[in-house]
Amino acid sequence: MQSHLDEIHQAGYEVVAIGVDPVEDNAKVANKYGLQFPVLSNPELMATDAFGLRHVNGGFGHDIARPGVFLCDPQGKILWRRFPSNWRKRLRPKEILQVIRKGTG
Repeated sequence: MQSHLDEIHQAGYEVVAIGVDPVEDNAKVANKYGLQFPVLSNPELMATDAFGLRHVNGGFGHDIARPGVFLCDPQGKILWRRFPSNWRKRLRPKEILQVIRKGTG
């Protein structure tokens, strides 16, 4: 996402990532890769459950979050969403930009 952040902002969207790791681990990743968007922490999987992304026994003997992408309006209404059944398959930024350009309605 970082490499396409300017294009995403120009289209009127923001990027926010939510990870299941502790705050300290997410901060290390953000610093390591120079991410210029927030990386929130969700170790209890509350946001994961709220968005329907929990993959029960999905990996390494415990529940994990499936990767999901949501496009929301300024009021927080979800206009578009995609999440694969396989946590290893993620949408690429270019695919997300195509959806943005076509419109999400």
